[in-house]
Parts: sequence; C-alpha cells; structure tokens
Amino acid sequence: MATKVFISYRRDDSKYQARMIHAAFSQVLPRDHVFMDVDTILPGANFRKILKDWVNQCEVLLALIGPGWIDAGDPKTKGRRLDNPSDFVRIEIGEALARDIPVVPVLLDGTHMPDVALLPDDLKELVDRQAEFVEYRTFDDDVKRLIRKLRLLEEEARQRAEEERRRQEAEDRRRLDEAEAEKRRLEEAEAEKRRLEEAEAEARWRDEDERRRQEAEIKQRADEAESKARRRDEDERRRQEKLHEEAQQRVEEDRRREEAAKKRCLNEAEVEKRREDDKRRRQAQAPVGETKKVALLQINSAKGNALKFAIFIALLAVAGASIVGIALYSLNQVSENTPEALPPQYSAPAKLSAQQPANLSAPAPAKLSPLAAYEEAAAKGDASAMVNLGNFYEKGVGVPQDYAKAREWYEKAAAKGDASAMNNLGMLYATGEGVPQDYATAREWYEKAAAKDNETAMVNLGLLYHKGQGVARDPAKAREWYEKAAAKGDTLAMIGLGLLYGQAQDYAKAREWYEQAAAKDNAMAMRNLGMLYEFGWGVPQDYAKAREWYEKAAAKGDASAKRYLEQLPTEQQAGGKR
Repeated sequence: MATKVFISYRRDDSKYQARMIHAAFSQVLPRDHVFMDVDTILPGANFRKILKDWVNQCEVLLALIGPGWIDAGDPKTKGRRLDNPSDFVRIEIGEALARDIPVVPVLLDGTHMPDVALLPDDLKELVDRQAEFVEYRTFDDDVKRLIRKLRLLEEEARQRAEEERRRQEAEDRRRLDEAEAEKRRLEEAEAEKRRLEEAEAEARWRDEDERRRQEAEIKQRADEAESKARRRDEDERRRQEKLHEEAQQRVEEDRRREEAAKKRCLNEAEVEKRREDDKRRRQAQAPVGETKKVALLQINSAKGNALKFAIFIALLAVAGASIVGIALYSLNQVSENTPEALPPQYSAPAKLSAQQPANLSAPAPAKLSPLAAYEEAAAKGDASAMVNLGNFYEKGVGVPQDYAKAREWYEKAAAKGDASAMNNLGMLYATGEGVPQDYATAREWYEKAAAKDNETAMVNLGLLYHKGQGVARDPAKAREWYEKAAAKGDTLAMIGLGLLYGQAQDYAKAREWYEQAAAKDNAMAMRNLGMLYEFGWGVPQDYAKAREWYEKAAAKGDASAKRYLEQLPTEQQAGGKR
C-alpha cells in the first residue's frame, strides 16, 4: 500500500484523534506518505504553500469531523471558520473535492454528517461522500477498518490505471498501424503516379483515334435511340387508345348491367307494393311525421342491397319526394353501424346525400400508403398518427429527414396530451437535433411526459440529474426517477440504479439491480455483474462467475464483454481462484 493520505482536522476539535490516526496510518504507510501539518512541516517552511502542495499530491483526504467542527469560531472575525475563504480546513477539503479524489468524512464519537445548508458552496459535495465512523471505545477496530477500505480504494485505482495503460497501449498500437498503413498507401500512390505518367506517354497517341471512334459510336447510338423512342411513342399511343376504348366499353357494360338490375328491383318492388297495398292505404290518412317513422323502420329492417333499393322505389311511388331524404339517411345509418371496421390504410366511403342516388355496388376503398394513411388520420385529430409522422420525419423513413417537421408533428400530438410525443420533443432538445441544444426545455418536456406515466421520460429525467445536464448533479433525484421507471419494468432504469449504488460503493444494492435487469435479458447488466465478480466488489472474487456473466453478455453481442473475456485471467494465472 503506497497511497498518499492527507489528514485534515481542526486542532480545537480533534487534535488527539488526528495524532492517533496519524500514528496508526504511519505503521502501514511510509511516514512521508501520511501528512498532518504539525509533524510534517519543518520549522521555517511556508505553511500555506506546503499545505496546498500536499493537498494536490495526496490521493485520499481524511476529513476528521468532531462535535465542534461545523461551528468552530474564528477569534479574529467573530464568525464561523468555515465562512472564511482563507480557512485552512475549507481550503484543504475544497481543493480535494475539486480534484475529485476520494474524500472520506470521518465522523468522530457519534458526530452526525453536517447539514448541507450549513456548508459553503465549495464544500456541499462533502455530504454526498461515503462517511466512516470512529468511536473512542472501538478506536483501534474502526481505524483498522478504515485502512482496509483505503486499501480497496488503492486496488481500484491500480486496476483503473492498468486498464487505462492497456487502453493507451492499444490506442498507440492502432495509431502506429494507421501510420504504417498511411506510409504504405503513400508509397503505393507514388508508384501508381509514376506508372500512370509512363502509361500516359504511351497512350497519348491513341487518344485522338479513340475519341473519333467514340464520337462515331455515340452518334450511331443516338440515332438508334431516337428511332426506338419514336417507335415506343407510337406503340404507347396505340396502347392508350386501346385502353381508352376498353374502358369506354366497360363503362357501357356497367351501365347496362345497372339498368337491368334496376328493372329487376322495380319488378320486386311492384310485388312488394301489391302485398302491402292495404297497409299503405291505412297509413295514407296518418300524419306525415308518422309516415316517415314507419318508412324509416321498414328501411332499417330490410336485408340486402336489392331489397333496400326496392323499398326505396316503392316508398318514392307512394309517399312522394318528401320521404326520399329519410330513406337515404337510413341507408347511410345502416352502412355506418356495420361491426366490421375498415383497416387503417383505407378511407371510409363517402356518405349518401339527398342529391346523390343510392349506388347498389359501391366501389371498394382505395388502399393508401402508410404515410398517406397516417396523414389522413392525423388530419382527423389522431395523436398516435401525429407521433408516427414525427418519427417518419425524424428518422427519414419514406420521406427526407426533416427535424423541423418532426418537431411540428410532435408538438401537435403533445398538444393533444400524447406522452410519447412529449418525450420525443425532450429528446430533440437534449440532443440538439433541429433545435439549439437546451437541457432546460428538454427537462420540461420529460416532466410533462413523466406526469402522464411515461417510463422512458422518467429514465431520461434520471439521466439528466445523474449526469448534471442542465441541472445540478443530484444522485437522490436521479435515483427517485430511476426507481419510478424501474417499478414499471424498465431495464435502463435498473442499470442506472446499479451505477448510482456502485458509485456510492453500495455494491450489494448495485448487484440486486443488475440482476433484475439481467433477468430481463439486458446485456449491459450481465457485463456489469461480470465486473463485480471479477474484481470482488461487494462479492467474493470469483473468476468463474465473472466468465459466466461475460459469456452471457457476449452472446448477446456486447463488444465490451467480449474484450473483458479476452483479458480475464485463467485459473492458473489467477493462482487457483475460481
């Protein structure tokens, strides 16, 4: 263990504990690797300069916090020491936090973690760091435990440094290979240039003959193409004339069939008229409104297009033109109330009106493309169709990619309360696609979508607070949003929770969330479980289990897992570890 440790303390608060901790650490570290101002600074040395240099050199800072640490007074200013920017303790801890090295709050004799509201801005992050407790009665055991944990930190740092070294070596090898390949390419290009120059001198005398030959060939082909085009145009004109004649013949045949059908219907209507003649005579004296009611019931109960048309003709003969509108309306109602709905890509047939005659054989609806079908549905106010159109324009599916149109459709769907559209708008602003990147606006859209129970928006909010994008970094809020999405089964939220707990060194909790995501076939979660077992974070180090999880992730195409498998020690290299 060769970690450089800086012990930060207040003499009025914890000078005896600081000396005892210094003595304990000096037993396992070289004395010049443990810094405490009294014992380390030589007489006559620049105290402030040496203090700052040591903070910049140390790898771990222990912040000893006793009962009087937070309220320690400054006799010169009559205020708190922490409120003075020149306070040595504030400088020490602030410099370490700014360097983002491990800063361990050591809470002495039951002291609680200071309230964040009582800390200056440059020390507020201290409350997010994992604290350790040292009691008077269990001092030796507590200090030994602290030393063990710092050794783990050193091992993690060593592993990270080794990974960085390997990555840098691979990067150097890649750059060297690229440089050699570029050199070979330049040499080949130079050789090719010389060859071309030699070939150019040889081929120049042939160029003119080739040019004349090509001109003659082009002219011949142009003449042939023109002749073929004229023949094609003539053939196409004749084909169009033939198609026009055939179409006119079909129209005439349809007209004759329709007239024949109408005649058959009139005959059937005459039979029906005679059968109900007595009933109509009785109704002839009834009020007009009653007559319309009876006619409407008769039409709605009719079965088949031919019978409907026959009844319509019969009613027209008996009751006159005043009942035509009622009959047509009823035919429309029967058509509209049929249980089979048209597929989304089809448009509904137009309704009959009092000015349009009923057509016994209505043409089938024309099939629309998916884009046209969604545009038609969106024009009718369908929010889901608007979201799909936004996706088409955002991804360039079937249309030129156009983020402005994508945003326009998302905004229309969001105005109708569609949560997916709200989330998609947030992603456009977060990535800066088609709009200036704006995390604040992205967060507003995510919050609106999350309020409508959209789990993807919850994950996106968790990421903003996790990474500190557009907001102050807030692990608690990130965890809150991740947990809401994870409760709905979202695997990315589970991985986010695993990362949060891993950063807080609560590896047991991290493993629980990774296992839940892995149970849902998430390759990233499987790879992270392999890392826990490979390095023994929160579990006994077990290369066999690490290999098992890496193999599962690699089988799902995870490139990092494949690379970790290649770097994983064999049982012989691991000294017999599983």
